[in-house]
Amino acid sequence: AVIMGSWLNTVVNEGDIVNIEGEWDHEWVTVINDKQGLLVVNPDTLVSGTAVVSALFCMRKAVLAEKFKSLEGGNRVMLIGTLVHELLQEVLRQAKYKRPEILQILDVLLTAPRMVADMSS
Repeated sequence: AVIMGSWLNTVVNEGDIVNIEGEWDHEWVTVINDKQGLLVVNPDTLVSGTAVVSALFCMRKAVLAEKFKSLEGGNRVMLIGTLVHELLQEVLRQAKYKRPEILQILDVLLTAPRMVADMSS
């Protein structure tokens, strides 16, 4: 991918998971600029709308609030919403619609290290 415009400020480190949306040419190259394309770094990280808006005013505060959110106490409703969202996403992605298949996906999600950490905080 060729990154141009305001996308040049995007921080991408080795080992980051990246989703690239764009029109790919015959050489498998796409251009991401202010008029076309999209680059999402670490797409599996759920960031609340509040954190995004607060980052507009103070990026450090948004990052610190997200990093130390467990000190404020977990939000049970948000955790359940995240779990339901991820379950629906996986069910649709894998096209598994039978109850035993859905329960198997749920078991995988519930034992994922990130979900276990969120449940214990």
